[in-house]
Amino acid sequence: MKHFALSSCKIALLAFGACTLLSAQTADESSNANYRLRSRTRSAVMELTVGGSHGLSGTIGEPFPGTATGDDGILQQTDVFEPSTVQVVLWLEEGWNLVGLPFDHAGTVDGLFVDEYGPLSNGVAFAWVADTLRYLQLVSGFLAGEGFWVVLSADASIVLRGTRVSLRNAPLQYGWNLLGRTWDGEDLEGGVYWNGGDYVSADTMTHGVGYWYFVPRD
Repeated sequence: MKHFALSSCKIALLAFGACTLLSAQTADESSNANYRLRSRTRSAVMELTVGGSHGLSGTIGEPFPGTATGDDGILQQTDVFEPSTVQVVLWLEEGWNLVGLPFDHAGTVDGLFVDEYGPLSNGVAFAWVADTLRYLQLVSGFLAGEGFWVVLSADASIVLRGTRVSLRNAPLQYGWNLLGRTWDGEDLEGGVYWNGGDYVSADTMTHGVGYWYFVPRD
């Protein structure tokens, strides 16, 4: 794959997060260059127009930046495109699954978990209410950032689609909370998730997965 010399735009890239180089149009080191990057942590694409001395290098389709040799590039323009519709793809197993939507869903459980043959759930999900220490049965009306249990009749690869919300994180209460990561939400450490047979500690949160998260008393 062809390598491109890239001007250093460290502040913009730090704010954008880990990303992959999609395309580049370059002339020479004294001219402007246009780059298109995709975030690897959120559904967003950034277009850069940069000039000055080229200090970074990357490879199309690979994590960016590849190498750094200087920091004297000049950032002239940054545009970040945040799509209103987002999606996650989950591999779920027959039986109980712990899920956390990164978006609101006003429809039913069956509308979420369906394949070409029809609904895969029994139409019911269970959310945990931390202040009452009880499960709440849900058939519709799911909020971004809240985790829930759902039982499926077969293994399936599920595509979950919804509209991104401005909510950063669901509110946490003392004790155990059942939650998911919203699309723009903070990546909390210290949660545990269900792998189909046991609970596993998680260093990061994946969109679409539900987590138990404990909040100690102050």
